[in-house]
Amino acid sequence: PFYVFVGLGTDDYMNDWENNALLLSGLAGLVILITVLAAAQAYRSSLRQSADLAEHKRISAELYDHRIHLEQLVSQRTAELEASNARLLDTQFAMDSVGIGIHWVDVESGRLIHANRFAAKLLGYSVEEMLTLHLSDIDPNLAGENFRRNVERFREQHFGQFESINLSRDGRRIPVEVTLYYLPGTDGLVDR
Repeated sequence: PFYVFVGLGTDDYMNDWENNALLLSGLAGLVILITVLAAAQAYRSSLRQSADLAEHKRISAELYDHRIHLEQLVSQRTAELEASNARLLDTQFAMDSVGIGIHWVDVESGRLIHANRFAAKLLGYSVEEMLTLHLSDIDPNLAGENFRRNVERFREQHFGQFESINLSRDGRRIPVEVTLYYLPGTDGLVDR
């Protein structure tokens, strides 16, 4: 015969099963919680990336607009500068080619800082040689103290006109009419 005994289990037998079931339930709950938190974090991250991407696109568009504007300004200013430079070259050509002698003089030292071709040719020098001279080398009436007195008068009046004598390289005395304009120095340039 076959005998079956049914009875109540001891606390120890059920306790192990209960502990395993609780442990597995807790682990399963922990895995579910971690999964939910990770999904929430991923969702927040994607929202931030979307916002960052939208901000990046907005900033890129602004930068592009600024770059286009700056390129237009540079183009406009370059054209203005080229036109101004062309006028300056035309003026320089006229100053160098006009049929009168033109000298620019540093009013502090009396040194010639510019002479056009006509002035150099009239006195028998090259333009480069003229730039090594002082005004007193070509006009004895404007030497020493006389030069300083005249400079002070022209600083006040900004203009002067008189007759004088220029000395050529070979010693010839050339009568000239001198017209002076005083230009105060600016941006590091000397008075002339």
